Amino acid sequence: MISLTQQEFGNLINLKKKFETNEIIHLDKSWARNILSLETRDAFILDYTIRGPIELKRYTYNKRYRKTIILLRYDSSGRHTNPDGFVFDGPHVHIYREDFDDKFAFPIEDIGAVSSSTREEVLELFLKYCHVVDYPNIQHTIL
Repeated sequence: MISLTQQEFGNLINLKKKFETNEIIHLDKSWARNILSLETRDAFILDYTIRGPIELKRYTYNKRYRKTIILLRYDSSGRHTNPDGFVFDGPHVHIYREDFDDKFAFPIEDIGAVSSSTREEVLELFLKYCHVVDYPNIQHTIL
C-alpha cells in the first residue's frame, strides 16, 4: 500500500478542490463522488455511507486519494481505539497521520463540528477542512 509523508498529506489536503459534477448532494442514501483539484491534476473520492435502516444516525464521510489512501474520515458514532490506547466513544474524525494512515481518531472539534451538528453541517465543515471551495447544493434530509 502507498503511504504519504505528513508534508504530502498537508499539500493534498490544502489544495483547492471542487466536485466533478454539480449534481445535488442527497443525504438519504449512500454515494461516492469525484472531487478534482483546481491547482493540480490530483483527484479524490468522497464517500458518504449510511450504515443501514436500523442505525439511521450512523453515517460516515470518507475522503480518499488514489482510491485507497484515506485522508480524512468522519464517523458519526461507534467506538474506536487509537494505537496509543486512547478510546473514542461516539463521533470522531480520522485524520491521516504518517506511518499510521487513518488509524488515529481525533475529536470532531478538530474539523469544527460539535456533537449537535447535523449531517449537513458536518458535511459542510468536512468540505471546508478539505478545501473544497465549490460544491453543489446539499439536499437536507430528515434522517
